[in-house]
Amino acid sequence: GAAFYFVDLTVEGCELQLLQKDGVYLMEVPRPVSRMVIPTGGRADVAVRCRPGRHTLASGLRPGASGTFNGNMYKNPHLATIEAVADGGEDDPLPHWVPERPYYVRDLRGETVTGRFDMNMTPFTPMVSDGTPVYMDNGDKGGSCKMNDFMPPESDSAPWMSVHTMELGSVQEWRLANLQGHPMHLHVNHFQVVDVDDREYNYTQIGDWQDTIEVVAPPPVVTTTSAADLAALMKTLESETSLAVTQPLTVAGTQLGPDAWGGRGLVKVVSVDGVPVSSLAELAGALQDHGDAPGEAEVAPVTLGFKPVSGMNGYATVRFRPERFVGENVIHCHFLEHEDLGCIGTASVVDTHSAAEVAQDGGLVLVVSGFLLVFSVFLACLGRSAAPEHARQPALLSDW
Repeated sequence: GAAFYFVDLTVEGCELQLLQKDGVYLMEVPRPVSRMVIPTGGRADVAVRCRPGRHTLASGLRPGASGTFNGNMYKNPHLATIEAVADGGEDDPLPHWVPERPYYVRDLRGETVTGRFDMNMTPFTPMVSDGTPVYMDNGDKGGSCKMNDFMPPESDSAPWMSVHTMELGSVQEWRLANLQGHPMHLHVNHFQVVDVDDREYNYTQIGDWQDTIEVVAPPPVVTTTSAADLAALMKTLESETSLAVTQPLTVAGTQLGPDAWGGRGLVKVVSVDGVPVSSLAELAGALQDHGDAPGEAEVAPVTLGFKPVSGMNGYATVRFRPERFVGENVIHCHFLEHEDLGCIGTASVVDTHSAAEVAQDGGLVLVVSGFLLVFSVFLACLGRSAAPEHARQPALLSDW
């Protein structure tokens, strides 16, 4: 079951300083955090300082900004007990520093993008033989997914289709959709987050390098006692048979129009006080019980549920530079049963420039490359000897 859930880790009464995600240092270290929201297969390195006493490591102890507990969250109020013993004075605060970074994980936010790709973790609900949907224990009944509607062939002998092709050394920008409940994992190359709408936890931040990303984005649920809110809702929907909110609308302080929801798509009304509605008549009937007399300022509390029209929630834009390796990079949902059911694909990395150079210059390319490599290492050693000790740390754990 835990393979379908992210963890929302907290240690009450302790200080948490985030250092790395998925083995790569943050752009600036450390970052004070109150929780660590880690997707399936994700990793985090954090420095912890606790007051003397016993402290509990928990997951899902308190909700995010929406006030709701996400269906894909692993909830356990007592994962472990941490005992802190007083043995002298308190350690000094961690120094703030900017890590030195290898070429392949340098800041790409100011770089020129030469390759773009839009990828949706397209909603997909498998069915058993009698037509019953299979939700595979993933909490929010979000079903499985596909890569831009791509499904791998069932036959081992059938040709495999790459969903994207990119040039070695190019700066890639990928726009990712439907990351709620579908953590996207990219093999070989880490990626940098350059745009994200993590209003729920503010844990995934612009500039972070990761190799797995899930954007927890529960659909909005709002409760109002304002008759004006309900009147505005009905007026907005009066010509919308789909109950989609296509005009600017604010209910109980929550923006629901087309410019809200991360600016990515429309939402529609799906329930009133937990009861599903699918037409304007059903919505009007459900709201009558809350009082709508002329001139009435307040009504009995009513809870409205919304969902994205596209069925997709959770968006991010990432950049990366494929380096060193050509061939197929695997992309898949890190909920492993989703992957097994077909939410997996590959992106091809090609090196057309080097192939042309080798054909033209022959062995000279190897000689020149070898000289440049030695010269670069020599310069790196000179520069490293002059840097402050804390600034000479590698950006990846694997560089130690």
